[in-house]
Amino acid sequence: MDEEILNRVRDTVDRYGMLRGVNRLLIGFSAGPDSVALLDILHRLYGGKIRLYLGYVNHQLRKAAAKEEKMTKHFAQHYKTECRIMRIDLKSIHMHEGLEAAARELRYKNLICMAASVRAQKIALAHHADDFLETFLINLVRGGGMLGLSGMPPVRGQIIRPMMAVKKEEVLEYLRERKLPYSFDRTNLSLRFRRNYIRKEIVPRLCRINPNVHATLMRGMEIIRSEEEQLQAGADIAYRRIVQKTAGGVSLDIRRLFRYNIVDIRRVVRKAILTVQGHLHGIEFQHVDRIVEFAKKRTGRVMPLPNSLVAEREYGNLLIIKARPNQPRIDVKVSLNQPVVLPELGVVIKTGLVRSLRERHHIFQAPRHVVYFDYDALHPPLALRGRQPGDVLMTFDGHRKKIKDLFIDRKLPRRDRARVPLLVDQKDILWAVGVARSGRAKVTGLTKRILVVKVESLDQ
Repeated sequence: MDEEILNRVRDTVDRYGMLRGVNRLLIGFSAGPDSVALLDILHRLYGGKIRLYLGYVNHQLRKAAAKEEKMTKHFAQHYKTECRIMRIDLKSIHMHEGLEAAARELRYKNLICMAASVRAQKIALAHHADDFLETFLINLVRGGGMLGLSGMPPVRGQIIRPMMAVKKEEVLEYLRERKLPYSFDRTNLSLRFRRNYIRKEIVPRLCRINPNVHATLMRGMEIIRSEEEQLQAGADIAYRRIVQKTAGGVSLDIRRLFRYNIVDIRRVVRKAILTVQGHLHGIEFQHVDRIVEFAKKRTGRVMPLPNSLVAEREYGNLLIIKARPNQPRIDVKVSLNQPVVLPELGVVIKTGLVRSLRERHHIFQAPRHVVYFDYDALHPPLALRGRQPGDVLMTFDGHRKKIKDLFIDRKLPRRDRARVPLLVDQKDILWAVGVARSGRAKVTGLTKRILVVKVESLDQ
């Protein structure tokens, strides 16, 4: 049995070019049966050619972790290799997704850091055929689309999975034949975890229907994976034509988006989400379809998404962005020649008085971040505050217009409107900062003192 498994792993490695050009390899190690078998197999096959390292990530959620750390050091000593151990206080990390997904994501990130520290070109994980089958079923149930049904890739960046053609029962038989000890994680018995339920209840029934279900689904996943790659290549071209980065996320040109077929549209939307949050955990097929339907609605709509993302329809564009925290409360007095810093908005407001301007046309050609007022026509003291219901601004033709309507006319995104400070005196609003100024207190030939107000970025 052990020779057969060695040959199968060697064939997998060769078929996918997993170790081409590799002289240092980090093994994601847990001291469990799968990673112990992986270590022994890789040591027997490549130990004389490739320098092996063990990487153990302790999430500090289980008492058995301390024992596993010791076992990791023992195996490293036995196989004459080095080990790296990282501890993570997962309980202290605020998570928007499930514990399993968060632990997996952090484990990958830490393994990548470990690989960099030892200059390992690849990271070998001990996923076997049962893991691939379980992942397929999980994605099938949750609606993962073709990408989910294509399963875990044999190679993804630095990550390789040499044992993908070996079943769990074969792993255990290999360990018995080789008389190798391992740690047993008792949480794998709990059916409250979705993967465990599929492993214990669903997979055995599928095996009774088709004893070769592992091989059957592996072939199916390979077909789906190859077709997925071809379809995604076309969608990537569409993505570059449709999507642009914006503050906090990405913007999709809706008109261009709907020139494509629904297959490409879904893929573009999914890649947009991936770009914003760096992963697709918690994103299911239904979310992508809801976003596509949402993009057809009128401007101003906002749709919440998992992991603190939101989709927003804005003047011909679909935004997928990270949800902003609560809008800042703005209420501060303004004194002449004393800059007002608004760190929550990332801006500073500066004021000053001048007797005259060398070139008066500057007043009429001022950029949006600078305004001029006849200071003697104002009612000090001045202040900066946030928008309130019913706020209006006097226009240059003497009419009064709601600030809300003004923002809509200027096509200011809804998410930015509450972040626009208003400069006011004791009478009414003078300037929606950076957007529009009041028609009051215009500078004329009779003006003796000119108030200059500027808004600047804190990054300047």
